[in-house]
Amino acid sequence: MFNHGGRLNRRVNIVSHGTIKDSHGWSRPGDIILYKNVPANISPLQGQEYLESQKYLDKSIVKILIRYHANVTPKCSIVYKSTEYNIESVVDEDMSHRWMLLYCTIKERGTNGA
Repeated sequence: MFNHGGRLNRRVNIVSHGTIKDSHGWSRPGDIILYKNVPANISPLQGQEYLESQKYLDKSIVKILIRYHANVTPKCSIVYKSTEYNIESVVDEDMSHRWMLLYCTIKERGTNGA
């Protein structure tokens, strides 16, 4: 059993990608915020940049620690400030349904000022 409560020094949104209905009743692709302002700890694990088709790509791996939420899956994504992370793997730490480790890659990097 680990006590991570004091390390959750960031606030993230957990987003699910799906379809939403607009004001006319039409379905369209959109994002649904599953959990808002979730306390989290974000730690970079590995960074890698490479050149592919005349474009620099960033393949950084980040570990995000949050309290357990049953509906968080690799189909969701994490948004912190203006940076969006794809969830690659979800680990239930100690199998106790108290803490989740989310191993993520950067989908869209935001600006530093946001």
